[in-house]
Amino acid sequence: MEHVIMFIVLFILVYLFYLLFVINKKGALTKMKKGKEFTLLKHIYKLDYTKLNIKQIANKIAIANAFILSFMTTIVTLLNTWISNFYLWLIVSLVMAFILMIPLTLIIYSRIGSYYQKKQKGVK
Repeated sequence: MEHVIMFIVLFILVYLFYLLFVINKKGALTKMKKGKEFTLLKHIYKLDYTKLNIKQIANKIAIANAFILSFMTTIVTLLNTWISNFYLWLIVSLVMAFILMIPLTLIIYSRIGSYYQKKQKGVK
């Protein structure tokens, strides 16, 4: 139960950080447009940001990043409670991070990209 609470608290904290320091600040939002997430979505899904609401996309990316970070942190802390040897925990945590983080990131960003690709074409 404590891991679920930690996940929720961490999710809220990361999302609030994005909200306060990126989404609500015009300068940070314009820098985010040039960032990796926006560039990835722009090139793979051929998104035109002049037709879409940038704040809404940044909000979805913030939620996605908060989820990914909270989920990975929760998994690593769960592994810490199950594995008592530090070196074994370190190796397993790194392997799990790569095994989970890459597919999780690809799945979430592909959902966001395909959603906005359909929205850009006029299909909801």
